[in-house]
Amino acid sequence: MNGCDDAPARRPWWPAVILGAVVVLAWSAALVTPHLANALGLGPTGPFLDLRGLLAASEAAGRGLDPYAFNPLDPYQRPLLYSSWWLWLGSGLTRADGGWLGWSLVAATFAATLLTGLARNVREAIVGGLMLLSPAWLLAIYRANNDLVIFVLLTLTVWALHRLQRAWRAAGAVLVGAMAILKYYPAAAVIGILRATRRREALVLLALVAGVVGLGWPSLARAIAAISRFGFLVTASGGLQAFGVKLLGESLA
Repeated sequence: MNGCDDAPARRPWWPAVILGAVVVLAWSAALVTPHLANALGLGPTGPFLDLRGLLAASEAAGRGLDPYAFNPLDPYQRPLLYSSWWLWLGSGLTRADGGWLGWSLVAATFAATLLTGLARNVREAIVGGLMLLSPAWLLAIYRANNDLVIFVLLTLTVWALHRLQRAWRAAGAVLVGAMAILKYYPAAAVIGILRATRRREALVLLALVAGVVGLGWPSLARAIAAISRFGFLVTASGGLQAFGVKLLGESLA
């Protein structure tokens, strides 16, 4: 047996390239072709609607308006139903920045999908393509939903928690806490901390998560109050709901 026999087999590169090219073309076509967006049930509102809603909330706060009430700067007058940390992320930006910021977020999302290694072989490339071109993903891309921000952060979190350096793992724990404040459900990423090799390190990382959540908890107070007031409402225009969009069946119909 020679050295060549012991070398690990190289993974084919072309499934990832083909998957990337198809996804880029499909996402771009949906974003720049209104007729295609309507045919896919993505709606006639134009791209990046959810991102523009967050920017409208930030802009309203900058003008002294209440972003947690019906927002006159948003086309659907949507109130902000999330942590005030989202206002910090949009600080200094306005609705006019929605175009370049939306494309940047889509590009970051695409880069994050590559980081997850979806296409290590032909089978995974097919499964990854079906997922990234599914109605749910296309809708999230088209609207630039803040779940895309969470996806990018979650990808970075998983990468950081797998690093050997403690500083990176600590940064991953901080991101878990931050994501929990930004969108609630990513708190489940705390399970990644349980892979720590030592109990002491796991406790330290969990303490970091708890510290960030404790620090950010006051930022949720107005969001929780707004949810209690507006969370059940469905606006008349477009069937938009407080926590997402109209049912997939209605969109496809």
